[in-house]
Amino acid sequence: MGRGWTPVLALLALLLAAADAQAQEPSTPSAGNRVEQSRAPAAHPAWRSGLVWTLGVGEPYGWLGGDLAYYVPLRGVRMAFAPHAALGRMPPGHDLSWEWGARGGVTLMFGRADRALVDVAYGAVGAGPVVLHGAAVAGRVVEGVTLLGGYEWMWRSGVLIRVWGGPAFITEELYPEDERIDLVLGIGVGWKPW
Repeated sequence: MGRGWTPVLALLALLLAAADAQAQEPSTPSAGNRVEQSRAPAAHPAWRSGLVWTLGVGEPYGWLGGDLAYYVPLRGVRMAFAPHAALGRMPPGHDLSWEWGARGGVTLMFGRADRALVDVAYGAVGAGPVVLHGAAVAGRVVEGVTLLGGYEWMWRSGVLIRVWGGPAFITEELYPEDERIDLVLGIGVGWKPW
């Protein structure tokens, strides 16, 4: 991993520490409403903290890969945040083998079960060939910062569909200045088991 991962990992550690502080305290029901609570439907999975696994295509998933996130709902507001990490395979082109790409960041979610998303992440945004004397000799991952918007639909079963889109700002110094902004798109299907 490059030196650009240090701030991302530090941010993820801070967010996970904040998640413990935001965890809801278990309530102790009174004798009168114990029966009523036992009949109440379980809370929608989007309203609870927990892990989410997503498989998808596009740059947010390392082109073809998966994402692991931890949802942390914020009390009193219809918002949540989710630190996440993704790993996938990216095609560099020129008949070269696919490269592994990783990225990590945080997603802010607005809404209850179906949510608008804003995501900031750092990591792989594409792959390209290493060219020596006009010939592609190997593939390499291109890293950058992404700022994505999207939407997530989640059902009571915990199954979800997520779509993404937005700009990627390529941080590779070898990349030409006029080609450092790219469009990022992705779609994923996932599950939040608890």
